[in-house]
Amino acid sequence: MTMKVAEKLATYGDYVKTPEGAAYQLINGELIMAAAPGIRHQEVAANIFNKLSPFVRKHKLGKVFLRPQDTTTSRIRRMYMSLHA
Repeated sequence: MTMKVAEKLATYGDYVKTPEGAAYQLINGELIMAAAPGIRHQEVAANIFNKLSPFVRKHKLGKVFLRPQDTTTSRIRRMYMSLHA
């Protein structure tokens, strides 16, 4: 008889411990390192940024970022780390 060993699911706590700047995603309890975007993707993203950014700035609608950002703020990340250190 064989027993299954339960896999430990990754948590947000595991995610915040990943190296800063590394492109990890937490998907269904698994930490996955995202692949770098291809040249075509970067070209399209740059074109969108170049069109969108001046409009957003002109109408004072906020900021446009070219690089993906974490969905949580660094303040929340720091708070989480201080509570779980």
